[in-house]
Amino acid sequence: YDDATFPSYEHAYKLSNLPALLHEQGYATAYALAQEDREQVVAELPWQQVMSLTPPQIAVLKQHALCFNPFEFENSCEDKVLLPDVVRFLAEHDRAFVYQEMMWGHDLEYNKASGKGNVQYVGEYVDSLWKELGRRGLADRTLLVLTGDHGDKEEDRLRQAVNYQVPMFFYASQFSPRHVRGMYTHLDFKNLLLRELDPRRAMPAPTPFVQVVGPTNSLTRVVVDSAGGLVQFKERSGKTFVTFASAGRPPEASVHLRMYEDYRRWWEQMVPRK
Repeated sequence: YDDATFPSYEHAYKLSNLPALLHEQGYATAYALAQEDREQVVAELPWQQVMSLTPPQIAVLKQHALCFNPFEFENSCEDKVLLPDVVRFLAEHDRAFVYQEMMWGHDLEYNKASGKGNVQYVGEYVDSLWKELGRRGLADRTLLVLTGDHGDKEEDRLRQAVNYQVPMFFYASQFSPRHVRGMYTHLDFKNLLLRELDPRRAMPAPTPFVQVVGPTNSLTRVVVDSAGGLVQFKERSGKTFVTFASAGRPPEASVHLRMYEDYRRWWEQMVPRK
């Protein structure tokens, strides 16, 4: 989205949202982003605190941390610079929820400069977070949720369904290992989280389709279905053009268009119109 299309998201603020629900249950909420610009759609939700960076802060952080500005709107630093603020917020509130949008992975400059892959860096961040929480006696009562919006940004991965089937990890010291099969979207995150906080809640049903807006540098739009099919498409002048379709379905273009049309009908039922 951009400034011109942002108003079309306004209906979201009239819906039930996670920060508001958590406030009702006595949680303090915060949104953390190691970047100058804030994601407007997310930042406008009723967070009690927003942690971000100013240009002077970034100038100082550059002396000892990785900071890049790969796009005009992503003047950012690596995520660990906000770790002290995140831990402090968690320690200051008996019931706290922090949503941190990770900057690592937004652009490959971080990987190239550090020599670290995404799994290594994020793993080190989580280890550091857990160590600090343990030192304060908070680890045993903390639930960690880790997920992403897409996989690798390499060109040869953008047309693979597996690149968009990103796992969601829930970790707490009292959990026993289990694997919940089925496909979910980010629209399900709120109910999945509330289900883990209260097992008496019903488990959300899996979804037949996931629409993904790809990495910032690709402008990819795809639909992935539960059978492993993938359709990449563009919409121009009110018309839909399928630009790529993967295995998992017969190769006829009409089948992929039908998959897209099935998805659109499902999406219109899920998202309220203005």
